[in-house]
Amino acid sequence: SFACTLAFVSKEVDPSTGEVDEEGYEDEYQLEEVELSTADYVQKIVVADFDRSFESIGDQFEIVEAYSLTSMKTLQDAVNAIIEFLGMQTIGVTHSVAPSAKSHRTLLSGLFLGNKQVCV
Repeated sequence: SFACTLAFVSKEVDPSTGEVDEEGYEDEYQLEEVELSTADYVQKIVVADFDRSFESIGDQFEIVEAYSLTSMKTLQDAVNAIIEFLGMQTIGVTHSVAPSAKSHRTLLSGLFLGNKQVCV
């Protein structure tokens, strides 16, 4: 997160003529802090054929990472957190985890900043 300040010049306007006074005074107004996350840079998109879309991106752009989500109480909580963090569109019903599942595969798609297609 980072602090935000609105800086502006306040000028008088003559109500009878609508003329703006050339002189003014600088002022500032402190705004609430802004927090950006990955989801702020992603637009959800629906893809008709996830496998084809995934393959079309190409191996040179593939990144494989493993995460330990030990703070999550359930697999469904972990899936929900990932979807929220990435801000991507779930494919089909892959956002739902079977209650007895020990592992799960969630498919996500989106457009990253610059209209770059992303499939997870």
